Amino acid sequence: MKSNIIKLVIAVVISVLILAVALFFVLFLYRFVFFKEEKKVIVKSNSDLIINQEVSGDQVIIDCINELKEKNSDSDFAPGWLIVTFKPGVSLDVATDIVKSYNLTSPRTWAYKNIPNILYVFVPKNQELKWLCTLKQNENIKGVELNLKLELH
Repeated sequence: MKSNIIKLVIAVVISVLILAVALFFVLFLYRFVFFKEEKKVIVKSNSDLIINQEVSGDQVIIDCINELKEKNSDSDFAPGWLIVTFKPGVSLDVATDIVKSYNLTSPRTWAYKNIPNILYVFVPKNQELKWLCTLKQNENIKGVELNLKLELH
């Protein structure tokens, strides 16, 4: 009788261990299939990001990018964001349609009511200057700026 109980306990322990290993394996695969992480790069300042940004396309945009590279080489800004100011009279719907027409997004449209004519816009990282210069060409846009980080001393 005791040997049957011992065999049963051993079988249960082995089954639990097999299930734990299988669960770990499934979770491990799930993480890498569904949650692919970008490689994180630690940047001391954004000067490298600005200097290495791609320069191609329309000559007006190329000139604009080169000018901004010189002017903002030491600027510390939030990568992947721009602050876009629309001309007075441009509604939120028109502003978001303009942003969407460039295949870009604006996550904080609710802020447009409190800060009229200004939207934060997501842009691909390391392409901030390209998009800044591109968006500035739109007749409904008054200005576009990097989302500069401020330090209070």
